[in-house]
Amino acid sequence: MEKAFNKLEKQAASKLNKEVIGLLDEIKKQEGGLATNFAKLGVLLTQVRGKKYWLLWGYKSFGEYIESIREQVDKGRTQLYGCISIAEKLLPVVGEESLSQMGISKALELKKAMQLTGKKPSAELVIKAKDADVKVAELKASIANEYHIKDSSEKGNWWDFGGFYLTNDEKQEITDAMNVARKTDPVIYQELPEHMQRKEILLRFAREYLSTYGALAAKGEA
Repeated sequence: MEKAFNKLEKQAASKLNKEVIGLLDEIKKQEGGLATNFAKLGVLLTQVRGKKYWLLWGYKSFGEYIESIREQVDKGRTQLYGCISIAEKLLPVVGEESLSQMGISKALELKKAMQLTGKKPSAELVIKAKDADVKVAELKASIANEYHIKDSSEKGNWWDFGGFYLTNDEKQEITDAMNVARKTDPVIYQELPEHMQRKEILLRFAREYLSTYGALAAKGEA
């Protein structure tokens, strides 16, 4: 039986449709779209599916509607359904505004942690996820620390190295040194998880310094 919509529902559907169209236009204007836009899109599509508004717009199924969206943003169905899945998991926990602010990549990391542990993220973790200056790799480290998540393929205990203040010149110097470490034979492959790359870089720094000054330090001559 076809769903019947009242006047208020039709008005809400029209408003939501305009929001989706406007957001799709924003995404198309930007190279690959923004992570925050795709998080917002996930929120809107969750509402479209839940309310079955796609019926009002002439689509025979939600899948057919998603196909029309996919063509506009040049994304696969799996990616769009992934946005919806993230929104469905996190919306009850963090709310629409926070989810849109943190973006799809960070939201995905929170979703994976919740699925793995069954626990909601702390308020502090949500604030960090919303912070534009906090990168995905940094958030993943914070998630691992809060949830005590350990990669079963890796040995040892998680070490939260912490952070510190840097001037622009100091940051550039460290960044340049890290890039040299990445490219030194054997090259550190970019396919490795970010935290594993950072570990290898730090070990290379430590080994180079120890090999140069270790013996002198043992003699008290360094």
